[in-house]
Amino acid sequence: MRAISTTAAFAIIISNTTGAGAARIHVPGDYTTIQTAIDAASAVGDSILVSPGTYDERVNFKGKAVVVRAESGPDSTVIDGRGIEPCVVMWSGEEAGSVLDGFTLTRGWNIDGGGIHLNGASPTLKNLRVSNCSAQAAGGGLYALTDAQPVVENCTFLLCTAGDYGAAIASYRSAPWLERCVIANNSATTAGGGIWASRGSPTVVNCTFDQNFAGVGGHAAFLDSADVVFTNSIAVQSASSGIWADETSLVDATYNDVWANGTDYVNVSPGEGSISLDPQFVPDSYDLDTGSPCIDTGNPDDPPPSGGGARIDIGAREHDYETRVVDLYPGQSIQAAIDTALAGDLIRVAPGTYHENLDLMGKLVTLESTDGPQATVIDGGDSSSVVWIHRGENAATRIQGFTLRNGHNTRGGGLLIEYASPTISNMIIEDCESDADGGGIYVRNWCEPAIEDVVLRSNIAGQFGGGIACFRASPTVVRSVIHDNVAAIFGGGVFVRESDAAISHCSIAFNSGGNGPGGSGGIYIDKACSPRINHTIVSHSRKGAGIRVVSPATPTLSYNCSWGHDGDDLVGILPGPGGISEDPLFVDASANNFHLSSPAGHFEEGVLTDRTPGVLSPCIDAGDPLLETGVEPVPNGGRRNLGAFGGTLDASRTPGQRFDVPSEYSTIAEAIANVA
Repeated sequence: MRAISTTAAFAIIISNTTGAGAARIHVPGDYTTIQTAIDAASAVGDSILVSPGTYDERVNFKGKAVVVRAESGPDSTVIDGRGIEPCVVMWSGEEAGSVLDGFTLTRGWNIDGGGIHLNGASPTLKNLRVSNCSAQAAGGGLYALTDAQPVVENCTFLLCTAGDYGAAIASYRSAPWLERCVIANNSATTAGGGIWASRGSPTVVNCTFDQNFAGVGGHAAFLDSADVVFTNSIAVQSASSGIWADETSLVDATYNDVWANGTDYVNVSPGEGSISLDPQFVPDSYDLDTGSPCIDTGNPDDPPPSGGGARIDIGAREHDYETRVVDLYPGQSIQAAIDTALAGDLIRVAPGTYHENLDLMGKLVTLESTDGPQATVIDGGDSSSVVWIHRGENAATRIQGFTLRNGHNTRGGGLLIEYASPTISNMIIEDCESDADGGGIYVRNWCEPAIEDVVLRSNIAGQFGGGIACFRASPTVVRSVIHDNVAAIFGGGVFVRESDAAISHCSIAFNSGGNGPGGSGGIYIDKACSPRINHTIVSHSRKGAGIRVVSPATPTLSYNCSWGHDGDDLVGILPGPGGISEDPLFVDASANNFHLSSPAGHFEEGVLTDRTPGVLSPCIDAGDPLLETGVEPVPNGGRRNLGAFGGTLDASRTPGQRFDVPSEYSTIAEAIANVA
């Protein structure tokens, strides 16, 4: 077995990226573009620090040993190839001292290497998110040729495509080092959905390949006359072959989990420590869930990272052993588990109905259901808020996967958040009531909770905010559906006062606000505040306007749809860029189905559903054209959809899309029969 040492490689990188007297150049402070900053930098040692934003340019290092780093990471710093050129090129012998760190690269295009094109270059690429990039031939995400030896560390390659080989990564006569990378949902027409390597010697260490596709073979990896090390890695859920090699390739495959592919290995012998088991990812993540067979089963000669277990894990994400797990079942008390929990604990709740009113007690814990909100209900018994979070909890306090029902309080019938900024996700909050404000959720007093993937329905407020009310707080509300809520005075769906809330990719519909023409069924905003609303649908308010703004509030609206209200669509504000006023054409709102109608349907848990022949929502492909499409199924219209499912795998598809055989349909005849 070939021994692998990562420590030496990283030591060399660190020594080559530091130097005396190096300059620090800021973009856009000193130069308006990344390229002009590189052009102005010294040949060796300078650092270019890039502020958050989207940079529409091709970046060429031009042989310089400089560090180009996004100050705030890939979530907020984007290099956009605009579908016409690669995002990054290195053609001048760059070595380890040429570092690209912390960007999202999106919409890059090239004949080879849509995201990154390396010719004879061996840079350091780390903490990158390469998504929705494409190549006409090879290397949708990354193409390395002519003895290129890049180190690619902690990068994600997602939704990239190639007309021939290597949707995520293509390597020709080169030796890339890939470590701690996630390579998922990429598609190559011919071979190598994840990686294609020919006549070189790539090394793949602690990477995760999931649901990649190739027309001929090697959905995770296709190896042609190559000498390859593939270790401590996961390759799962491909329709055809997982790791494919021709008979001339030498593949050292040890301590891997290759599972649920059509054929796991072709011309490759699984070596020592190899398994074929469900890796058990945490939902919506590539972290390993407790009980995963990949935990502590990597190469025992490789030291685990800090915080790991006795042995290194298999896969890109090392399991955090500081988490204690407490499992609860019907008849047991969730509150009792919270009372005794320590910071970092995971409280997992089995399906059932729990009649409790919970106080998180300031605990930085994760409270989650094992089977999701449809199966796991916390019933407040009309006696108080179902959940109260009020002792300085931060984002490390997470509640996910429950239905909160039958809460009743003066404020915050379902969920009351005060002086705390928890993370709330994958929830249903229904049939709750407040005598005053926030029938479903009430947020107040200098906090910034994250509210993600939540359904708020059939809640009632005696005054403001039937779904959500926020006062002097700045919640982020994303990918949520807020419908059929009632406020007696203002804000049937959402009420915002003195709050810089951020509302993005939500569907807010069929809500009712009182107070006659001065009310608002959808969103009501007043007092001094500057909330942001984008990619959101506000429609069908049964009583009141869609969005009402009262001075001196100064919200920012962009790429929204407001339509079909009892009152005006907008009062006190203009629609902003990309605003439309058309029927969003939900599939079936009466059945709580707020997907957008499309003849091409949408995927739900991997199943294509809800085709609507002859009916196409105007909210499909109506998002910001400069924003990447997220994980909307490829191919798509190149722009995000509006509403709660825009930018997600559940997004409604654009008619005229490609239908893949055999990944989507088993036969050509079946595909033809399903064309919209």
